[in-house]
Amino acid sequence: MLKPSVYTDLANHDQKIEYICASNPFGDAIRRLERLEAVCAIEKVANRDKQLLDSKSAASVVLEISGNTSAKPSIDVSPIVRGNDLNCIESIQNRCKLSFNVFSHLEMIESRYFQNEGCVKAVLAALEQIEYLPEAAFNNLPVAPTIPKEQANRLIRNYYESCRFKGFTIPVEESFLISIPDLKNNPHVQLDYTSQIIYHAVLVQGILLDPECQPGIEISTELAELLCVAGWKRFKITQPISSRRFLWQTHLTNFQISVALEGCDCDLSWEMLGLACRIARTLGYFSVDTDQGEDRSLSPSVQNTIADDTETDKNQKRFVFWHLFRTDCFFRLAFRKPNLITKGCWKVNFPDLTINGIDDESFHLIQIHFLVSMRIALLSMKFLDWIDFQSTLDPASHDAVVEGYIEELHSILSNWHLEELLGRSRTRFDTYFCTDMLFSSYKLLIALNQSKKCNQDKHTLPPETVKISRKLLRLSQSLLGTSLPAFWGISLVLVHHFVPFFILCLAITGDINHDEIEDDLILVTWLSKYVENASKERIDFKSVSFVMSIMTVACQKQEVKRFTTLV
Repeated sequence: MLKPSVYTDLANHDQKIEYICASNPFGDAIRRLERLEAVCAIEKVANRDKQLLDSKSAASVVLEISGNTSAKPSIDVSPIVRGNDLNCIESIQNRCKLSFNVFSHLEMIESRYFQNEGCVKAVLAALEQIEYLPEAAFNNLPVAPTIPKEQANRLIRNYYESCRFKGFTIPVEESFLISIPDLKNNPHVQLDYTSQIIYHAVLVQGILLDPECQPGIEISTELAELLCVAGWKRFKITQPISSRRFLWQTHLTNFQISVALEGCDCDLSWEMLGLACRIARTLGYFSVDTDQGEDRSLSPSVQNTIADDTETDKNQKRFVFWHLFRTDCFFRLAFRKPNLITKGCWKVNFPDLTINGIDDESFHLIQIHFLVSMRIALLSMKFLDWIDFQSTLDPASHDAVVEGYIEELHSILSNWHLEELLGRSRTRFDTYFCTDMLFSSYKLLIALNQSKKCNQDKHTLPPETVKISRKLLRLSQSLLGTSLPAFWGISLVLVHHFVPFFILCLAITGDINHDEIEDDLILVTWLSKYVENASKERIDFKSVSFVMSIMTVACQKQEVKRFTTLV
């Protein structure tokens, strides 16, 4: 359940633990609480997150992140995971993926989870199986893995044809990326890691935009992601941050945020966001609209560059900044991270959405997506700031404020006719934008409804929360259908689907008389099967798939129990 702090109220949490131990439905898991905290080194990661907020240079941040390679790996674990036996999983990698990709989402429905014995038992059963999963590692790939040149060229063209909008421009020519396979085979040429990372990141994006979606493309997706991440790890060790490479590194880190999410590595994605913010701030992206010389933190060379910026240059920087801002809000809402872009550290107007002053009708949906997604991000920020710093309000006043946020979000949905826009989408790119707007708004609606005081102490989920979750998964089912998972990407499931999935599971297992148990079970089973298919060639996703599969089995047992009761 969303709490009046950054999703967690440890005092209330401790009370829940005492209640659970007293009633003893989950005693086996709770008894190992202290061991779990020791293994996962929670406080160490919290301190590292705070370090990302200080005023150090980008170079020092990278050195801190990559410097201590011999230290014991640490995991930022959601407080809710302390009630589960993650300690039984020896693999640090699998434990980390579950903590970020699954359990962090349960904050919104915390109390219902602890009160639902069926859900807890299902998750514990999944953890027992996950213990024996192998780790995904770059070293396990075939020697010198490659993506066929013809396929790579098609994917690169997919990316450049879809990303003609000036706001998406990257400082790399299409012809250069197409030449990389030949350059890699030339013994006299050694490509720097920056070029290799951007090359493989563009391949990942091209796969997601591929209209052909050929069989076997899941393997290409994983291969491109692994090569991209492996290149980044080598880059961190061998390439210190320098002002000469800042422009490339800005786009490099932006690419890595999405690629890391697609590779189920939320920790790396968060690391990339912190670095992207550092670099963007150093380049003046946070002070595009300050008076000349007002931002004294900028180096003289950067100030001279800014002075020569055209209006198109400024609009491109504004566009990048606001997407960093939106990503920052996303990590706050989805993973309880502290905000990296704080009040008073930036002065950036919205860009002219033509970027270069030339209006192109084919880019109108991109412009709508920018405006809508930024409104949702600003509303998220306003809500989260209020949750973090609100004074004590009586329940009625608290709920009145939340209801105001809900009304504002509903007005965004209705004023922009988002569902109608989705129905009129003609390209894969347009469909991505429309689903992103809809899914983001639905997920925020769930968070808002769950934060109401009147909903926090009930034994059943609020009907509105269940209704929104059902609507989101129905929309997903109609869009994804039987398409290959790589066509849409795994990050779509991680970012948008886990909260509604768990809500429907809780609704099914928590109430034997649940009105729409059959329809909800169809949705839960469909998503679980979709994720299972996606994980066949993706070892890094199997731990997540296991949890979903066993949760689905628990729901199916509840339906059988209900049928038996009726008979």
